[in-house]
Amino acid sequence: RFNGSIDDLHAYLTRTADGGFVKPGPFDLMTVIGVQRALNFLKVGEPPLIEDGIVGPKTRSAVREFQKGNGLVADGVIGEKTRAALADGLPQVLGII
Repeated sequence: RFNGSIDDLHAYLTRTADGGFVKPGPFDLMTVIGVQRALNFLKVGEPPLIEDGIVGPKTRSAVREFQKGNGLVADGVIGEKTRAALADGLPQVLGII
């Protein structure tokens, strides 16, 4: 029986046997899970988002934080401009550019 919070469970499930972290999967920014994964990878919001595909208050808050930090209208909506800004930010973090 698990008695911790959902964030504790997420932290447990994303750890590897050697104490490292699971590498992020693909960033499909057309899905909510992909956006959540990208926001987590970019370290937007604390604690990290649960990558569950649900646009709840924590996801909307992280999206607004990302939008504000990238000169976008901070409305919490995952629209075309937000997806484009996420896509632009990921290659830099991944060392591709």
